[in-house]
Amino acid sequence: MTYEFGSAEWLAVMHATIAERARALIAAGEPANFSMCEVFRDAPEHLSPNGKPIVWSCIVSDGHVDFQLCERTDVQIHVDASYPACADLARYDTKDDPDRASFLRISMDKLREKGELKLTLSGEYPNTMGSMHDAVARLTR
Repeated sequence: MTYEFGSAEWLAVMHATIAERARALIAAGEPANFSMCEVFRDAPEHLSPNGKPIVWSCIVSDGHVDFQLCERTDVQIHVDASYPACADLARYDTKDDPDRASFLRISMDKLREKGELKLTLSGEYPNTMGSMHDAVARLTR
């Protein structure tokens, strides 16, 4: 089953993926601390009534997952992007292939250069959470 990028079901998949990663880390005795926010502007009308952006944020602290549909700036990773510009990348599975992962990074860099994606990092990304991109991309249409 796949879910439309940015839909309520897709947001639920994002929440579930993060919660599962946090649960697995805690079960393995590893720290589970992470925070992120994504804002997608100019989404299709059926996903974004009244032109409001699609927004989600999550704070994982000691395995507790606080997932909300609101913007937060007190996060380690903050993405503000054009929905149309990044929709194909949201569906792009790197398949753990270094060349495909490089393509994804280069594509994101190009969007940043064009001003269609703004990435703000504060602090270090916790590698323990791993990449959630591929897990969600496989379920995204």
